[in-house]
Amino acid sequence: MILRRLRALVVEPDSRNHWQYTASMVGALARRGLDVQIAAVFPYQPVDGIEHIPVVRIGRRRDGGTSLAQSAYTRLIEHMERIRGLLRAVRVLRPDVLHLHGAIGKFDFMYFRLARFFGARVVCTVHDVGPFKRLDLFNRFRYHAADLIIVHSSNSVTTLVDHYGLKRSKITELPHASVFSTPRDMAWPRATAIAALGLPAEARIVLFFGDITRRKGLDLLIDAHALVCRHHPQTHLIIAGEPSEDFGVYRDRIAQHGLGDRVMIDLRYVPSDRVNLYFSAADIVALPYRAIYQSHVLQWAYAFGRPVVATAVGGLGEAVSADGTGLVVGGEDVEALARAISRLLADGDLARSLGDRGLEMTRTKYSWEAVSALLDGAYRSVLGSGADPEARMLRPADR
Repeated sequence: MILRRLRALVVEPDSRNHWQYTASMVGALARRGLDVQIAAVFPYQPVDGIEHIPVVRIGRRRDGGTSLAQSAYTRLIEHMERIRGLLRAVRVLRPDVLHLHGAIGKFDFMYFRLARFFGARVVCTVHDVGPFKRLDLFNRFRYHAADLIIVHSSNSVTTLVDHYGLKRSKITELPHASVFSTPRDMAWPRATAIAALGLPAEARIVLFFGDITRRKGLDLLIDAHALVCRHHPQTHLIIAGEPSEDFGVYRDRIAQHGLGDRVMIDLRYVPSDRVNLYFSAADIVALPYRAIYQSHVLQWAYAFGRPVVATAVGGLGEAVSADGTGLVVGGEDVEALARAISRLLADGDLARSLGDRGLEMTRTKYSWEAVSALLDGAYRSVLGSGADPEARMLRPADR
């Protein structure tokens, strides 16, 4: 009898925001000996170290058009193409585990049963559980239709059980791994990064990074920055990310505080070389969120050894407190936010120790070697072979 390795097909419907994370995960699973492939929307950005892993195309990104009707039509075509491509891949590859890293469309849960027909168990990683996300009803259907839900905080577990009515046994909490295997290799010397940004050598940098929406609390940080600058006038705020709303309200707030020369703005999907520059220059990474379950920005901060100031919301404050990597303040408390930032600017030893702790977390708790072992165990558990991550499940090869 010929035996084969556990076979997993990892689906990444967004080949931009989470692509590096998914690619790193797949590489780690392959190093553990799993037969793993990626199903992705083309085009995607190649990632070093996983060139040997096949990437299956399940669709391509299209221009949405100018009118609402054209945009809706484009989304419908994309959804149909991705579902068709995914089911074709499942039928041909016959994975033991179909692992989705995001929704393919509103109605993707309708096809989970068909995936099971071809022998796959459906695992969904949910980065933002809800209920602040739209389409909450579709999330409910998706969560109940999957065989296993993976989340990154106990707060997410509580929401799934209390708000969505899931059984606790259907949920696995895993750390949100860092995308970096050698974090500081990509860092610039801080003085070089400051100079590259055209800022004074004595500048102190607070970084706000990532998608810009109201729930991310940028308005709170701008108000706090005005307070910080009274005592630390050399402080600059860098805002880098893609807005999901009118940024004019933030520009107005910056102008009202007279902070035009103390704020640097980069409104786009930030390319990787610029990401490295911003985090290398930063003294502090600020996460003043109103609502969140976890944040990949936190892992970027850890990887570059930067202390964080975060609000006690969702799994964010939970992670920072447990890891000992920053200061946690109450939500929507501008004065507390300003005090925490000022404290780290004034106490270099504290800031360095918190940043070093974050870097240590990247190399241990949040390393892909550690997290992939737990994920391997979760796969085997949902397949009914026990939860031991070191166990090697081999089964007769498909005829």
